[in-house]
Amino acid sequence: MAKAPTPEENLSPEAVILRAMNAVMDEVDYVQKKGENDFHGYKYATEADVLERLRPAMVKHGLILIPSVQQVSS
Repeated sequence: MAKAPTPEENLSPEAVILRAMNAVMDEVDYVQKKGENDFHGYKYATEADVLERLRPAMVKHGLILIPSVQQVSS
């Protein structure tokens, strides 16, 4: 018989994050595709819709999302 999972205080920081990410993935299902690209003719899940679904589960499991801007052009 397999042993019970190691308590979180004995896990590496990486393992704690991976466990939390897995819990979020388990909790969040399909994100409705509300965005539409008229030029190429496809629908997509907008960033706002994805964050709306992810944020509550991420907070619940102790994760944060920090946006990173690579480039801004006008």
